[in-house]
Amino acid sequence: MLNKIRDGLTGTRATLAAGLLSAFCFAAEASNDGQCAALTKDAQGYEWDASYSAHNYSEDNIGNVGISIYPGEDLNSFSADELGSKLVNLFKSAGVQAECFINNSSFTESGTALSFKIDGLSIVIDGDDTFGMKQVREDKRILRSAAAEEAKTAKDVLASREHLISLSQ
Repeated sequence: MLNKIRDGLTGTRATLAAGLLSAFCFAAEASNDGQCAALTKDAQGYEWDASYSAHNYSEDNIGNVGISIYPGEDLNSFSADELGSKLVNLFKSAGVQAECFINNSSFTESGTALSFKIDGLSIVIDGDDTFGMKQVREDKRILRSAAAEEAKTAKDVLASREHLISLSQ
């Protein structure tokens, strides 16, 4: 099973690389395959932001990617939901479960900000944990890192489970 996960990582990286360009050419062909999840609320009904919601999701769903989206003016003719759906579908096509969360307030004059979380931790590239759409489109390390961390997490969970089973026998 560990070999299957290790072998799947190569396929995951290849699938993400192949889908990267098409995922970010949404202006002309945006489709809403689904919606992003609702933001996390606390016991008093206070709604947290997209970053915390993605953090919470990724912590509660080990190995899954939480995507936070802070919409900006660069979305043009498509919605933040469409962007999120494209990213979630891109991860799913690579065998990686993901969920997107959209912040209610947008940056009116700046670009869309994206972040990716695994097990409650941010994907960090060159010291940055928040990326613009152009960065994600041009720097393939961002999505590849998310997929690699997902596979690493799944492998660690599986190894831990196998270790516990061996101890109980």
